[in-house]
Amino acid sequence: MKVARESRSGYARDAFKLWVDADHNGCDVRQEVLMAEVVKKPRKGKDCKLTGGQWKSYYDGKTVNDPSKLDIDHVVPLAEAWDSGASKWSAKRREAYADDLDAPRGLVAVSSGPDHAKGDKGPAEWLPPSKGAYCTYASDWVFTKLRWRLIVDTPSVMRCASSPPAAGRRRRPSPLLRSHVPPSAAFRDRLAERGMPCTTIAARNGCTTAIPRRTCSDGQTVDAEGHR
Repeated sequence: MKVARESRSGYARDAFKLWVDADHNGCDVRQEVLMAEVVKKPRKGKDCKLTGGQWKSYYDGKTVNDPSKLDIDHVVPLAEAWDSGASKWSAKRREAYADDLDAPRGLVAVSSGPDHAKGDKGPAEWLPPSKGAYCTYASDWVFTKLRWRLIVDTPSVMRCASSPPAAGRRRRPSPLLRSHVPPSAAFRDRLAERGMPCTTIAARNGCTTAIPRRTCSDGQTVDAEGHR
């Protein structure tokens, strides 16, 4: 990641268009993330309204049975993205970032308490209440910064108390992202499951601290952007 000075000058949250239905299937990005991260399947009604179901909020380890009590969090907050490069993007690219369903962990469904406490903070200022989530959160943050080529203002080494991100469910590819940040074949293959078929091999103190490289099913290694 490039180290440079960040600036919040001119930031406004509405510079990022949120929760679009890019594939016109009746479900917006919030609903897509909820369905991707569900533990127990909810009922889907008119206009993709979800009732029932069960989720696990990894920030605090809580089980949530009501989708209205979950927030969809940008692991790298919109304000932080603005500070570190998004201020120079087009409106379409900012929309693609805000609604990124192609990345495995850029958007996560979490309980509202930790999300509100986090706000616009990064890992140097905030860590999840659950110590077991430290490494997953740090890895997700680094991955997102690399994926979108965002700068950091200071280098940091994240100390973790747990293993790297676990495998999870696949998300629906976003038509918006395909036109603005096209992933390579290796990258698409790696997104088959969160962390599958590739597993993190470059780590320090149990947590990714440089360009995360992964070894794939064909024996080759790729970085966060799918480069071999």
